Amino acid sequence: MKKLFYILLFFSANANGQKSELDVALKAQEAYDNFNYPKVIELYEDLEHGNAKAQRNLANSYWKINDLANAQRAYSRIVEMEDHTPEDLLRYAFLLRELTEYEESIEWMEKYAKKEKNNAIVNDYIAYPTAHVPLLDTNDQFEIVHLPYNSAHQEFGVFFIGDGVVFTSSRESFKSIKRQYNATQLPFLDLYYADLYDSTLNFIYPRPFNKAFRTKGHDGPATFSGDGNLIIFTANSSEKDSEGFYHLQLFWSKRSGKGWTKPQALNINEKGYSFTHPSLSADGKTLYFSSNKTGGKGGYDIYRCSISGDMQCGSTENLGDHINTSGNEIFPFIHPNGGMFFFSSDGKIGLGGQDIFACQLNADNTIGSVHNLGTPINSSRNDFSFVLSKDLKRAYFASNREGGKGSDDIYGVNLKNPIVFHRSLKGVILDESNRPAGAVKIRLVNATGKEIRTTYTDADGRFDLKVENTDSLNISVEKSGYKTIQRPASLSKVEPELKFRLKLEK
Repeated sequence: MKKLFYILLFFSANANGQKSELDVALKAQEAYDNFNYPKVIELYEDLEHGNAKAQRNLANSYWKINDLANAQRAYSRIVEMEDHTPEDLLRYAFLLRELTEYEESIEWMEKYAKKEKNNAIVNDYIAYPTAHVPLLDTNDQFEIVHLPYNSAHQEFGVFFIGDGVVFTSSRESFKSIKRQYNATQLPFLDLYYADLYDSTLNFIYPRPFNKAFRTKGHDGPATFSGDGNLIIFTANSSEKDSEGFYHLQLFWSKRSGKGWTKPQALNINEKGYSFTHPSLSADGKTLYFSSNKTGGKGGYDIYRCSISGDMQCGSTENLGDHINTSGNEIFPFIHPNGGMFFFSSDGKIGLGGQDIFACQLNADNTIGSVHNLGTPINSSRNDFSFVLSKDLKRAYFASNREGGKGSDDIYGVNLKNPIVFHRSLKGVILDESNRPAGAVKIRLVNATGKEIRTTYTDADGRFDLKVENTDSLNISVEKSGYKTIQRPASLSKVEPELKFRLKLEK
């Protein structure tokens, strides 16, 4: 009888243990599905083993709250499990880039590529494993200022308006009811206004922008028309989708006396998808935004659409392969001059996380070569929401890089020189005795033979040509008494420069 009692007690305890573990797993999954990453970590804090799915939820939760060290530990366990997926290898590789472990990141990308051969960004990194090196060269063109008004929460999405700026923040607000967003355990985002302080990057007295744009959910970021009388901003939808989520949507409002009209949803919003990060052209006729709607090239793509005076948007246009990738492209910004375009992407060659890119939008709506702004604008972490002043001398962006005050901080930028869009064709020309050949004419010509650029080598036989686009170009080397040399001068999409070493022949 006593033996039977012990057997029953053992099975009862074992069953209760299994039930307890199952309860924890179910609660953790529910928390993860509801973006409550701190709760996931709390439930799984002692988890050292378990299946790949549990470890994956734990790793991603650490990643979401920017605890990369613990995310790495969890992912290093996942990739050694038998039931890991190719996606686990890829995410671990990208996590390592955020930790500046670039060589190890390439190793894991190569392991991923053996299973999945058609990932464009992975193939680019493998083909150009030192792509981060030129991006790490400090660019003296930019002077970065970490501004004192950042809170311990989130700040991003600056927009120049009048004598001040509007920005987005989760800092403590004046709402009577305090509500927190599960994913960050911080207050929901709101729009704030601050005055610019003289001609410096600092601005003072941040305060809520307008109560007309304060809802129960997230509000911001925003864009304004050139005269400041129209606002288009991001906010959570008022209705849940079929899975119970409130997606991000775009709303508009116009000034009315001293106030604003009731915000209205733009007609481009689609239920079940997010529409966010608006940027309006100076003439108010074209809206750029980011969305994860169907038909895109990846997670979030950047689109544009025409917008009429009665706030009806025309059909949306995906900005195409020059801009969008299989990753996420977010925070578009069209400069008031209409020609300069900035955005952030994690699907292009970069330093890690989201990097800020720039390109030229031509008058015929074509898009010029896309350039990574490099350091110190970009870091190995997430860098985004870049905006540039009308006079091209000041800029702001946000980052969750180390050394910040909060989750995301706003950084100011003094521009010492204007931003230019070019790639470099560099080289050295030698004579028949392998000595530097001076005064050699270097011509850059297109497929029809039309001259694009011309320069001459210096005393050391060196030259440096800057061009925006190198598609179908050839370089011609000419010197009296020597044969003319012609070579293709096209750069692949991941190369910032092309180097030549050529020898003249009689």
